[in-house]
Amino acid sequence: MRTRTVWTRGINDAVADDSRMAKAVVGALTRFARHDWGDLCAEDKALNDKDMSRRDGRILAKYPSPCGDMYVIREFYPGHDLVTVLFCREY
Repeated sequence: MRTRTVWTRGINDAVADDSRMAKAVVGALTRFARHDWGDLCAEDKALNDKDMSRRDGRILAKYPSPCGDMYVIREFYPGHDLVTVLFCREY
């Protein structure tokens, strides 16, 4: 299965302007890959674990960054997954 990772223009601009932001994005994606869902309630984390085991639905995680909180969202499609990084304010 192929996974494609993209981010919004807001994240891109923040990374271009602040090297700390680039580190925050890499850190968030690393945590996400380890199934560490960040700043979510226990119920949402459990839903993520369930959907991840079925490779179904949508996985949402929330992480802090120097420029504001950001979401990492994974959506499952036939034959591929899409991971999107965006600021919470962009959702």
